[in-house]
Amino acid sequence: MKHWVELLDGLPWHVPPDRFRPPEPDLVVSSVTHDSRQVQPGALFVAIRGHRTDGNRHAAEAVAAGAVLVVTDAPERLPALEAPVVQVPDARVALAQIAARFYDHPAQRLTVIGITGTLGKTSVAEMVAAILQAAGPAYEPGIIGSLGIRFRGETRASLLTTPDALTLHRSLAEMAEAGVRVVVMEVTSHAQLQSRVAGLPFSVACVLNLVPGEHAEIHPTFDHYAAVKLRLLDQLRPGGLLVFNGDDPHLVGRAGERLGQMPVLAVGKGGRPRRRLPPVPTLLYDGAGPGPLTLTTTGPYPSLEGERPPARFSVPLALWGEQNRQNAAAAAAIALALGMSPETVVQGLARVRPARRRMEPVYEGGFRVLDDTTGHPASFEALFRSLAAVPREGVVLLTAVRGSRGEAINRANARAIARWVRDLPIRHVVVTASTEAVHPKDAVQPGEWQAFREELAHAGVLAEYHLELEPAVEAALATVRPGEILVLAGAQGLDQATPILRRLLRQRAARSQ
Repeated sequence: MKHWVELLDGLPWHVPPDRFRPPEPDLVVSSVTHDSRQVQPGALFVAIRGHRTDGNRHAAEAVAAGAVLVVTDAPERLPALEAPVVQVPDARVALAQIAARFYDHPAQRLTVIGITGTLGKTSVAEMVAAILQAAGPAYEPGIIGSLGIRFRGETRASLLTTPDALTLHRSLAEMAEAGVRVVVMEVTSHAQLQSRVAGLPFSVACVLNLVPGEHAEIHPTFDHYAAVKLRLLDQLRPGGLLVFNGDDPHLVGRAGERLGQMPVLAVGKGGRPRRRLPPVPTLLYDGAGPGPLTLTTTGPYPSLEGERPPARFSVPLALWGEQNRQNAAAAAAIALALGMSPETVVQGLARVRPARRRMEPVYEGGFRVLDDTTGHPASFEALFRSLAAVPREGVVLLTAVRGSRGEAINRANARAIARWVRDLPIRHVVVTASTEAVHPKDAVQPGEWQAFREELAHAGVLAEYHLELEPAVEAALATVRPGEILVLAGAQGLDQATPILRRLLRQRAARSQ
């Protein structure tokens, strides 16, 4: 139970005139929600204006279910209500602050690592978690990201990579109660734009990269996207530390002088000039592979536990591709920033196996199958560069049009594929819209489907098209030859491709017996 004034303290608020009454001075609330379907008697209901629905329209339902206070930033959208109403400038920001206070500011009792960037968030988060696990039971981490919410042996599914503010702070509170000390979480631009992490203090913030064209459906320009991503820098707690990709010109150019105004540890590929990067401590990595990953600091480097002496060490990395080497270097930098020893970093990264759909080998027989989440040209480029060094007879590509992300990103993805069709070479291309296998929010729109096909056709790439995912997987399996690699490369549209493929392979094996 919390007193309503305690939850709103510090927020600019007032009671809207005329139609609504103020809360009683002694009012207490027993829960907080922004979903009218989850209201319990005694709840505080925050009315959020979303893309598909408006919580203000459901406020009467919330009050009928027992809500004792309604918080809104649009009282003119509310119907007449029996419960008191409080107006705030931004209901999403208010929800984040109210959630933090309702759960007694759990982030302040934890070391929270926030990881953002266009590429690599999940892989880096999993690698950091592996290093922390190598440090011993006391450092067993909590993890929040695209693979769910996990701690102390529990796993909870999450539709959102970065959950809503209530789920986030409730999960952090449960982690703190369970004895978790360190939390690793992915922070998306959607989460920043929707204030899901507003006011959350990060002990270590990591910005991996900024790739133009990502999420153009919600970011009107690349500058807008970059500015939203870089909000993470403003959320470093006092004494916190920033890890960033010193080789990314978009990141370095937009972060600018701020990189020299806070404790930082850059990550960069050895031998690459950094003309725009301020003179900051850097962890250099050897981008060549396969083979051990060599990591070297340019000198003493900062950590949450004070300055550390220079370090040089090698990791026997069991992952494909330059992108994974870069991700491993970023994870190592985060661990060093936390105060982990190089020996612990080596132990943790040596255990890492591919995360689901991150350069993941999913079948090895007469041919091989590799599954990778690729959603923009930079991720296709990273995938294809890695494949170029892998011995194989040929490549068959199954890819998915990216749904509800706009025509521009799909044209760019198709152009990236076309550039590599002859260089690898990619012998056959299968394209799907995965109409039966994606969430409605990821459904392919007619214009996106047409744009992807037009770009491939313009480049002279002959492809096989299937609206549904299962026939597309069947077609790819029927095409691949012994000694070749079948590559499943796409974003949400291919999330179910590997389970379908494994089922089809089992059926094929059963028929051959």
